[in-house]
Amino acid sequence: MSSTDRGSCTTRFIKEECDYMWEIENFQVLWKLTDAVMMSPMFTVSGSNQLQFQFKFLKIYDKQHPHGVLKLYLSCVNSNSVICNYRISVIRNGQISKATSNFYTFHNRREDLEIFSYLSKKMNRLITCNNNTVNIRCKLTVFVADTSNLLNCKSVNNDKVPNLKFDWVFLDENLSDVKLRTACGKEIPAHRLVLATASPVFRAMFSHSMPGNRTSSVDMMDVSYETAVEMLRHIYTGSVKKCKISTIIELLAAADTYQFEELKNKCEKILITNLSTDNVLEILEIANNHGAKILKKGIADFRKLRHAIDDLMLEDMILSDPVNGLVVDIEQKSTFFSQVLRYLCTSLHQINVGDHTRLKVSRTT
Repeated sequence: MSSTDRGSCTTRFIKEECDYMWEIENFQVLWKLTDAVMMSPMFTVSGSNQLQFQFKFLKIYDKQHPHGVLKLYLSCVNSNSVICNYRISVIRNGQISKATSNFYTFHNRREDLEIFSYLSKKMNRLITCNNNTVNIRCKLTVFVADTSNLLNCKSVNNDKVPNLKFDWVFLDENLSDVKLRTACGKEIPAHRLVLATASPVFRAMFSHSMPGNRTSSVDMMDVSYETAVEMLRHIYTGSVKKCKISTIIELLAAADTYQFEELKNKCEKILITNLSTDNVLEILEIANNHGAKILKKGIADFRKLRHAIDDLMLEDMILSDPVNGLVVDIEQKSTFFSQVLRYLCTSLHQINVGDHTRLKVSRTT
C-alpha cells in the first residue's frame, strides 16, 4: 500500500483598517491663535493601542514662502516598521476637493509623512464656506508585521479502488446470475455481487447458499414488480425515478426490509414533500411501522405548522408563493392548507440549508 502527501500553504499579512475623520471648527481663528503646530487627537487602527496615528498641521516660513505655507503630516506614534496603504482627502462643502493615496512604510516612531501643502494665502481652499471648518478624512489599511500561515495537507491513498458504476447492466440479462421473482410472478434479472454489496440481507442470503446448490431466483412475493424495478434502479444507478406516492410507500417498505438505508432515507424525504392534511395520519402509521425517523420528524414539523396556520385569520387572505408564483384561492381551504404545509415542510428539509425561502401572505381589499 502506498500513499502520497499533498497539500497547499498560504502565507498572508494580517491587515487592520480604520476610517477616521478629523473635523476642525473655526479653523482660521484657531490657526491665528495657535503656535506653529496644530495636532489631531491620536486615533487607532481596529482598536489596537499598539498602532496609533496622528495628523498635524505645520506652519512653515522661509525665503521661498515668506507669507507661510501650511503642511499636513501623518505620523505613526508608537510603532516601528509599519506598512500601510492610505487614502487621505479634504472634504469641502460636502465634496472631495483634494485627495491622495499611496503605500508607505513608517520606519521609525514619530516619523512624519507629508500629505498636502497649501500656501497661507490659498488656505480658503481647505475651508468649508458656511461653517469655517476643515474636514480631513483618512482611510487607512495597516499590514501588521505578523503573518498568518495556513496549511492544508492530506494523505492520498494511491491504492484506493474507484467507485464502480453498474447502470450499464441495469435490467440486462447480460452476466445476470440471479432473478428476482416479484408478487405478480414476473422475474427481473440481477447480479448477486451487486445486490450483496448494496444490502446486508442479500449478502447474508447469498453467503449461506451451498456451493453447487445456488438457487437461480429469489422470491420477493411481498414486493410488486414496479417497486422491485425502482429498488434495483437505485442500486444500479443511484437514482430514484419520479413515482406515485403509493409506489414510494412500497419502496420505503422494501428498502426497510432489505436494509437499503440510503434508499430508505430518500423515500422518507420524498414523502415529507408530499404530506397533506388528507394523508398525514396514514403516512405517520407507515413511519412508525418502518422506524422512519426522518419521516417522523418531518410529520412532527408538519403538524406544528398546521396548528400555527389554524390560528391565523385566513378568510380574506391569499397565499403568494414567491418561488413558483402560485396563487391559491382561500375558498378551497383543504387544498390551501395542503399547499401551504407541503411548501413549508419542503423548505425545512432542503438539502442546501443556505437557501432561504420567504413565505408571503398579503391581505386583499
